[in-house]
Amino acid sequence: MIKFTSLIFCLFFVYACFSFNDNLDYDFQNQRFDYSSLIDFKSSIIIHFDNNTNRFDIKKLDNLEKSKLSKNDSILFKESKNHEQFVENHPDKIYKFILYLQDNDSSEKIIFESIQTYLRYLTKDIILR
Repeated sequence: MIKFTSLIFCLFFVYACFSFNDNLDYDFQNQRFDYSSLIDFKSSIIIHFDNNTNRFDIKKLDNLEKSKLSKNDSILFKESKNHEQFVENHPDKIYKFILYLQDNDSSEKIIFESIQTYLRYLTKDIILR
């Protein structure tokens, strides 16, 4: 009986350690943020952090570009070879970049990874307690 219990425990442990479904629902994850306006986008970022502005650098969030998408922006976005590197180099353009990605039918995964890069940027210098 003890061997049987040990075997069941081991099987349960192995099953718990290995995920057989590593697929992430990028569309669902991207719905955490509201892209309908810059103000709504900023609000959804704050809500993402449970309205706790100590968990991220709010000044960085306030630095988002407020201007509309320009032709120069579009050229810059098109020339970008790596979306995560682009966000690291131009975090203030994240909102316009996401709109560009949506308008050009980019994959939900690229949008998700870009937002994740931006969230890392917002929390880069913050020590969570």
